[in-house]
Amino acid sequence: MTWALDAGLGAERPHRAGRDADPLVVVTAAAAARLRLPAELDDRKHLRLTESHPVVKQLLKPGRKLTKRGFGSWTKVYKPVDGGRRQCVQLAFPHWDALDTRSWADAATLPAPQLAQLLGAYATRVVTPRGSTAAAGLALMTELRPPTQAVKDETTGTWRSGPVAGSLLEAVDPAPPEAASEHPIAQNRDERDVMVEEAHVWSRELHAVTDDEGEAPWAIGLDVNAAFLAAASRLPVGIGAPEHVTAPRFDPKMPGCWYVDLSGVRVDPRLPSPFTPNGIAPTGPGWYATPTVAYAAELGATVEPLQAWIRPENGPYLDPWYTRLRESGRVLGYRGNASGSGGGVFARSPHARASDTPRPGPQRLSRYRFRRVARDGGRRG
Repeated sequence: MTWALDAGLGAERPHRAGRDADPLVVVTAAAAARLRLPAELDDRKHLRLTESHPVVKQLLKPGRKLTKRGFGSWTKVYKPVDGGRRQCVQLAFPHWDALDTRSWADAATLPAPQLAQLLGAYATRVVTPRGSTAAAGLALMTELRPPTQAVKDETTGTWRSGPVAGSLLEAVDPAPPEAASEHPIAQNRDERDVMVEEAHVWSRELHAVTDDEGEAPWAIGLDVNAAFLAAASRLPVGIGAPEHVTAPRFDPKMPGCWYVDLSGVRVDPRLPSPFTPNGIAPTGPGWYATPTVAYAAELGATVEPLQAWIRPENGPYLDPWYTRLRESGRVLGYRGNASGSGGGVFARSPHARASDTPRPGPQRLSRYRFRRVARDGGRRG
């Protein structure tokens, strides 16, 4: 820890009111063996070493502490702030599945120099890794929108903490239809009062394929590159508590969720319904996010919500997040590998990981509806 801090490791803060990223030290399997760490974690439930483990006990002796996550595949070791200096180092253990293949592909199998290049490029252009690319995407949101900043009191000349315009200062509860099932607000909630807004998981039944289609020599699949990221550009996002209204007039610029009947909207029968994740058309009213209702209006539907939860306090919260990830994709594009042989092993990998980062971001942000994002964003330990 002392070496990592004295060496000046870490990435620069993406926002002037934020803080520089903590150093990240990746511990290979060989290094872990020399440190007398096990080849795998015996505690498969919590995936961490117990505090009674000799290595953990030795690590915590000089006044160091671990976060509540404990000593696992991603570990944070810190000391209390001394003289305004933050003392925190992050450890990653690839042989303990820190670089899960679902997010990082084959990164854990790369030789140490190439792995260092990959994670270094990602940290410089996106954010210092701290788990999956989904976790990195959420962390980047708050790194680019820190909740507070230092504000000078012109009367006393002292400095105090003040809010950053457009950021999430306080944790707010989600609207009842948006809340995850385990949330207190969602307890005893009727199934009809659940908003289900996820990416499509849909395929046509075989009997729905016509003879002409079955005899075609090929099929064409279309995918819009970085569609999740592009959708975040200039998207108005609620940054305050939701307000309940009855018989509202639909406003496509107002973030929120609307209880409206879209069962009468007609779409091409060969395509899935755009109003449900499974593609089956709705049979009655339901809760939908603003973009979904706006799309129904574009299709010619008469949109008459029965009720809604809206967020009058809103703004383009995701704009800096979109800009940073868009630029990272451009910079980390394919340029051949580090040795110049043209294999692209190094250059493709950080580009792919940067491209994956925004994919789960807006979905998780919608699911948590800022409660967890705002709370984590206020922590500095």
